[in-house]
Amino acid sequence: MEKLKRKYFFLTLFSVSVISISFIFLQDTREQADEYDYKLTPEMDEVNKQTILDLSEKLNLNLNEPINEEILEEHSKLTGILSAVSNKKTPSRKELALFYQNNSHKYEGDIIFEFLYLIFPSNSSKTNSYLQAERKLKIINSEEEISPHHFSGNLDPYLQSNSSLVRKFGYGFASKLKALLDEGKLQKMPGWIGPIMGRDGAYLLNISSITASPAPDLDTIIEEVINDWRLDQIKN
Repeated sequence: MEKLKRKYFFLTLFSVSVISISFIFLQDTREQADEYDYKLTPEMDEVNKQTILDLSEKLNLNLNEPINEEILEEHSKLTGILSAVSNKKTPSRKELALFYQNNSHKYEGDIIFEFLYLIFPSNSSKTNSYLQAERKLKIINSEEEISPHHFSGNLDPYLQSNSSLVRKFGYGFASKLKALLDEGKLQKMPGWIGPIMGRDGAYLLNISSITASPAPDLDTIIEEVINDWRLDQIKN
């Protein structure tokens, strides 16, 4: 019986010791966490003060000295931009009509291409399809036996993937063709041109026609034009 009492006494003492040590450890951990949390969350006054200092430094402002005229001009421009956006200034009908007339090309519809083409497929052989097309281009007009394919389809000015030209030849091909068109080079290239790399290899083209859908009437896209006018005012 005496041994049993002694056993329970030591067991109880051990349990109390473990609980005490655990409590001390948790208290110390909490104090460290509070200190760490304080370091991560400084007083709001300190945050506000630092924010103002950072902004002043970024804006190159010294509140104790006269403001540089160039800086003042930049701030004036920024104020003007913010004002134009927030006030949503609306142009007069005359201003809008003139803006639309000068930028009507931006509102034209799809570009319709019609051309013959030869393809030199990309493959795993050592023969480079681009070099093949280049060699062919040099002699193509002197050869009679060629069997070109025909294509007639649209190209969205923004190179949307639903354009039939993009679907057929790939985005890279369409992008190159659009760039040549924008540079005015396609009109100066009669006969066969290329090579232009596309989805399936290198292509030579013989373009027969390029037409663009006319720009719609101003009233049908007036909201879009007004927004573009506002952006133009901001840029200028």
